[in-house]
Amino acid sequence: YNTLLPNGEKLSANLLTLKSTEYFLGSLGTVVIFTTMIFFAYSTIIGWAYYGEKCAEYAFGEKKVKYYRLIFLASVMVGAMAKIDFVWNLADLSNGLMAIPNLIALILLHKVVSSETRWYFSKHSNK
Repeated sequence: YNTLLPNGEKLSANLLTLKSTEYFLGSLGTVVIFTTMIFFAYSTIIGWAYYGEKCAEYAFGEKKVKYYRLIFLASVMVGAMAKIDFVWNLADLSNGLMAIPNLIALILLHKVVSSETRWYFSKHSNK
């Protein structure tokens, strides 16, 4: 909370957005925020489901995608019912865990990247 109404009421980010659109658009502001949030939430869920499914298919094969779908569906349901702090912490943990395979790949491929970089600069350097 970092914003206060004149009456001293604390505003969260959600309420601040709602109040600001109500200020400029009147009661239509609530409808605008509600409608855009529905479309944004729906498109985000669909987009991440597709992206994750393709990643799971690449990593584990087409036959294992059904397990990803079940895990994704369960996480959507948990996310809809859980406290927001838990949801954000889980999202942060998941994003952090995605760094592990990338860091391993960086360590294992450092010699290849180094040699390819040297080759590239030897061919394209201004002499």
